[in-house]
Amino acid sequence: MTYLYQTKAVNEDGVDGYSYIEGEDPIKVAHPLSEDQGFNPEKFVGLALSTCFNSTVQKILEEDGLDNKTRVKVAVQMHEEEDETGFYFSLDAELAIDQMDLRQVQEYLERTKVRCPMAKLLKGSATVSYAVTTY
Repeated sequence: MTYLYQTKAVNEDGVDGYSYIEGEDPIKVAHPLSEDQGFNPEKFVGLALSTCFNSTVQKILEEDGLDNKTRVKVAVQMHEEEDETGFYFSLDAELAIDQMDLRQVQEYLERTKVRCPMAKLLKGSATVSYAVTTY
């Protein structure tokens, strides 16, 4: 399969140490339940979805001749499995578009869900939800 872009993310330390993109500076990572400062998988997936989704909705608005301000917030929660065998994440994404009623925002949300690469990656997950809100 051919691709337009590739990056390689590397972690050699688990959640207590550093992760990096090959050829770039390392980023401090820390377990989300520790008091150490650093990024963790929850933060990375939240940033990935919010950035990709917002970029995609902005492109769709541009194609429609609009330049409204947009905001995507993604709340990421870590949960413990009921049988205590591990953890799982849930993501709640909210889209807001300035100067647009919620019905219209919902239409853009639906259009964005089918075009955003991160939304496609997460499609079908029982722990990912999308909603609209006021700007």
